[in-house]
Amino acid sequence: MRTRTKVAVPILAVAVLVAGYAFRPERLVVNRRVDEAMPNAPGALAAQPLESGRLYSILHPTEGVDFVLKPRINRASGKSGQSVTVLLEQNGLTKTVEGSHVLVATGRTPNTQGIGLELAGVELSHSGYIKVNENLQTTAPGVWAIGEVAGSPQFTHVSVDDFRVVYASITGGKRVTTGRQNPFCLFTDPEFARIGLSEKEAKRQGIAYRLFKIPMNAVMRATTLSETRGFLKASVEIEGEHILGFTALGVGAGEIIASVQIAMTSGLPYTTLRDSILTHPTLVEGLIPLFSSSASKAESTAKDNRTGLLRKTVSH
Repeated sequence: MRTRTKVAVPILAVAVLVAGYAFRPERLVVNRRVDEAMPNAPGALAAQPLESGRLYSILHPTEGVDFVLKPRINRASGKSGQSVTVLLEQNGLTKTVEGSHVLVATGRTPNTQGIGLELAGVELSHSGYIKVNENLQTTAPGVWAIGEVAGSPQFTHVSVDDFRVVYASITGGKRVTTGRQNPFCLFTDPEFARIGLSEKEAKRQGIAYRLFKIPMNAVMRATTLSETRGFLKASVEIEGEHILGFTALGVGAGEIIASVQIAMTSGLPYTTLRDSILTHPTLVEGLIPLFSSSASKAESTAKDNRTGLLRKTVSH
């Protein structure tokens, strides 16, 4: 089962396109009300506050895209495909955006109503998702649910793993959904990918970490491709060498992340990637200068105040 387009929800994003190159809008109005509209959504840009701001700043000068964050849409008039006008308000100021097209993204909702699930004893959550346990078993004996309708993150690669969980459950295996490393990737230009804890999540949980970060122009392959926008960064535990999280904003980010994810899933220390001989020149080779770089000030501070910082968030 999949999800369907949701219509009666607050607007997530409105794109007002100025006539020009196909799929190259000059203006984008973003209404970031994700928490209200899609509380179970996997994230996208609005749920990546620390990284998304950097993505906006990189795309803005190179793609001619304007971002207006968290505005109030007061009025829209005209006909999409011809001429449209959107009147919005932000921080007490009003602004009029004119263009040729309007694209509205409203999110998705589970397609679970009116198909007789209650007759089969399959219960739903308050938001309409099918209730499942860590084996993706529903409340009805012998019935499993996979993918978005079961509340899994809305990615194809996650639904594929859901199948493996169900198959293992049916055939006597032990695969479960808890503790999975679910990679996030947004195929923008440049790509944006993340795995594990973000900086914000680590701070919220009070987890101290060392931060490694390099610009993409330190990755030789990115330089040869003349695609040096973005950065690589990784957080590593204070008391050990395990990787807590990794973020890539740049060309091939969706490919680079796979190597870090395998290291994290296998429990390998970051030094394994740092000390490996990786093919030159490749994008994944950028992990060597990343983990060879100096960690943020949090590293030296933590060493000097190790006992006091173990239960604190490290600022940088």
